[in-house]
Amino acid sequence: MTAASNNEALSSKPRWRTLRRWGFRAAVFLLVSLCAGWAAFETTLRNLPPLPLKAAGEVSVTVLDRNDRLLRAFTTKEGRWRLPVTNKDVDPRYLQMLLAFEDRRFWEHGGVDALALSRAAQQLAMNGRIVSGASTLTMQTARLLDATYERSVFVKVWQILRAVQLERQLT
Repeated sequence: MTAASNNEALSSKPRWRTLRRWGFRAAVFLLVSLCAGWAAFETTLRNLPPLPLKAAGEVSVTVLDRNDRLLRAFTTKEGRWRLPVTNKDVDPRYLQMLLAFEDRRFWEHGGVDALALSRAAQQLAMNGRIVSGASTLTMQTARLLDATYERSVFVKVWQILRAVQLERQLT
């Protein structure tokens, strides 16, 4: 073995040891950060105000004829039309189309579609503007429950928290 190859062999061992040590530190840091983030998320969820489900259940005042046909309806206090509907009143094909168009992975996520969020974030980073949305039906419901119409990162985070809260409370 020549002196040059001997020096290379000796110098590469400490380099690998250093890389391995830094890799281990990075992995530990990442794990601790994920655990702290999850703990903060769960703590925040527990401290959220209750969902306004009672107000969401309010329906418009309606006037019916003697055969229960609608003659007149009035908006709610918030100015919304909320006519009473039962499950049998909704065509199953409508629900299938709604899920296909608005939230294809509705049955696979817990109120927040991480894949859609990451796709939308990547598109925002690449284009400098919002190209596509990532709101699930649960997130849209949370937005309607809170009557929040502004668009910002903080509002989106609030919708995410409320969507998880809604899923946990109602499923």
